[in-house]
Amino acid sequence: MANEDVTTRGRLALWVAFGGMVAVACLSIVAIWKDQTEALNILTMVLPVIGTWVGTVLAFYFAKENLLAATQSTKELLGLNERLNKIPVEQAMLRFSDASVLKKQLAVNEDRLSLKLVDLSKILRDAGRNRLPVIKADASAIYVIHLSTLTDFLAQNATPTPPANKKVDDFLISDMKMNGEKLYESILKFVVVKRTATLAEAKAALEAKPGCADVFVTENGRETEPVIGWVSNVEIGLRSQA
Repeated sequence: MANEDVTTRGRLALWVAFGGMVAVACLSIVAIWKDQTEALNILTMVLPVIGTWVGTVLAFYFAKENLLAATQSTKELLGLNERLNKIPVEQAMLRFSDASVLKKQLAVNEDRLSLKLVDLSKILRDAGRNRLPVIKADASAIYVIHLSTLTDFLAQNATPTPPANKKVDDFLISDMKMNGEKLYESILKFVVVKRTATLAEAKAALEAKPGCADVFVTENGRETEPVIGWVSNVEIGLRSQA
């Protein structure tokens, strides 16, 4: 039935447009060949009517198509949110208690700005990963470091006379904070949700923070609490398609 309706409306639009052009052509021929004032008056009166008629029908046709497309997109979006609402974030997250989850935990009293960039890069490259969560000694979140961020900073500062006359191997997070403000800000971009949240809530939290791609899970959704799990935007995307 839906395909028949589309076909019918398509034919209607075609015939309306064709009929309008034929009518305009006929009236124009009459006006040109007869060269009569009456014919010109008729053309002047009828032409706007035909144009309006054709425009209205075509506008209705295409507007309805756009409305149907928008409605379908809305249904898909609602379906996506409904699907993600049924998935607990605890089910989708990588548990920090799992030894296979790559992370860097600071020692007690270790300065978060004293981490060497090449050491962090080595951890990622050796593990074949692109992201490294960094947590304090109490397991609360500090950074999410992407390999591309480290690579960008080191490449930008790998000059014969680097800042403070440092070798690339000696660059610290503090150097990134001082000489690569945007890159430093990027490693601070993460959101925290509570353990009982859904993936739909995690997705909404990510979207509310532009440039953010990582969600940490804590018991009550506070940044000062120990991280119990981690969900990336990639995982949420995969779950959205499931």
